[in-house]
Amino acid sequence: MTEVSITPSALERFENTVSAYRFRRYLKTTASKEEAIALYLWNVALSEALYPSLNFFEVALRNTLHKALSDSHGDASRWFMDALLLRPHHQEQVAQALQALRDQRKPVDPITATLPTPLEPQRVVAELSLGFWVNLCSGPYVRFMFPRIVNKAFPRASRAAREHHNLYPRLKEQLDLRNRIFHHEPIYHWRDLIEKYDRLCELLAWIEPDQLHFLRSLDRFREIHEAGPSALQFGAEYAALAAVEGEAL
Repeated sequence: MTEVSITPSALERFENTVSAYRFRRYLKTTASKEEAIALYLWNVALSEALYPSLNFFEVALRNTLHKALSDSHGDASRWFMDALLLRPHHQEQVAQALQALRDQRKPVDPITATLPTPLEPQRVVAELSLGFWVNLCSGPYVRFMFPRIVNKAFPRASRAAREHHNLYPRLKEQLDLRNRIFHHEPIYHWRDLIEKYDRLCELLAWIEPDQLHFLRSLDRFREIHEAGPSALQFGAEYAALAAVEGEAL
């Protein structure tokens, strides 16, 4: 059990800081402000606990798809410049990534006339969003990606798992989870959150199962999930301060 060290007056200011609109969801499902804040903190803890698995998954996904596409494309590591391969919205995302990387580079040195370092393909890969990679496995790319590219990218998945109607929903589910977490939205209410986490780990295992060993060395999601919001309590110190502040009023 973790005791929340906070004064009653600070608790009252909490709602103003996070906004009444955001906090309203938590108040509706609890019996007091203390319970609502505990629930809010638990949601933050759940999101934090999912970061390692999402990190491993996103990096593994983009690298495995990049390698599979590079191996199958005539111009190795430059497949993302092929206008015949990518749909217009994906071409635009690549153009934006390239521009962002150019903006980050140092200008030409006026004394030595040293040119900026050329953009390496791996830097472009890292700049592209998770949505870019997930949507490469969506409907418009079925003929190109399935089964040849997907088979190489997910070597440990079963044949059935690599079918478009099975794989894409799995990937999209993790994209939605990642976006909710990174936009600081509630996830505590999802009854299948444990199952989503398990499917996330399974996707990672389909790419490279050894990554799970590294992930488990710092993964605390199950522990945090099982503890629940009741693990966060306003203890004796809070009660004493509440009494003092009440007397002051």
